[in-house]
Amino acid sequence: MSFLSLPNEILVMIASYLESDKDLRAFSLASKEFYPAVSPVMYRNNIRNHSSSGLFWAARHGQPTTATRFLKYGADANVGDSTGVRPLWGAVQGGHVTVAQILLAHGADLHNSDEPPDLYPTYPPALYVAVREGNGDMVRLLLDHGADPNLNGRQPETILQVAVTRSDNHLIQLLLDHGADLNAAGSDGDSVLESAARCGNLKAANILLQNGADVNQDNGSGTPLYTAAHNGRAYMVQLLLDWGADVNAVAGSHGSALRAAWCQNRTGIANLLLAYGADSTMGEYIPYNSWSFNNCDY
Repeated sequence: MSFLSLPNEILVMIASYLESDKDLRAFSLASKEFYPAVSPVMYRNNIRNHSSSGLFWAARHGQPTTATRFLKYGADANVGDSTGVRPLWGAVQGGHVTVAQILLAHGADLHNSDEPPDLYPTYPPALYVAVREGNGDMVRLLLDHGADPNLNGRQPETILQVAVTRSDNHLIQLLLDHGADLNAAGSDGDSVLESAARCGNLKAANILLQNGADVNQDNGSGTPLYTAAHNGRAYMVQLLLDWGADVNAVAGSHGSALRAAWCQNRTGIANLLLAYGADSTMGEYIPYNSWSFNNCDY
């Protein structure tokens, strides 16, 4: 009897004794008649003996057919590698929306609830990655499946701050529409509005203010007005003042927005603040016209 004429049951039995993915693939390609019979053995072998590495490959490389087959033959959509990475994370990072949809349909965890041990890197949630990559379709998919826009893992920025620093105003509004906390602060103390002030994103600041952001919020690093003045964002200073920012709030390492502007040699901003009623004394009542850079702590 020719080897090629062996019944499928025998071919499957032979294949079951092969543990190497390479050997199984070579065996399956020996004849076009072999592949349909041996293919399920290959997938199950990879799942059982190689920690579903093929599913990770399919997720990272955007191969929906391969991902579907792995899941069909028993792969866990939440399987993690030795560093805690899961297939959904790879699909999101690669921008593969279709594969992400397939994984979510098979129960992929949006929030990486089983964090890896401390000796491994901690990976951000899928939504954080999608916003960081600026993938609007992926962000909407994850939000529609219940991703928490206020869960950022152990990352220094909130997810909303990531959208702000990217100047992605569509994503900012999308996150707000799904419940993102616009007054939450990152680990450095910056509020979301302060992040917008720092990078000079006027549209983002307008969106945040229109949605109720606290124009005077200070978590220890300074008010948005202070940050805008310190960084030379004149149009941002004007916007914040128009929204009622406290021009004399005690804030930041310089003590006030006016002093920050002066110490950074932002004369135009200093004059604007004075026009809005900024107190021209600072520290031990040093008059504005007596200020010098010797009075500035950097």
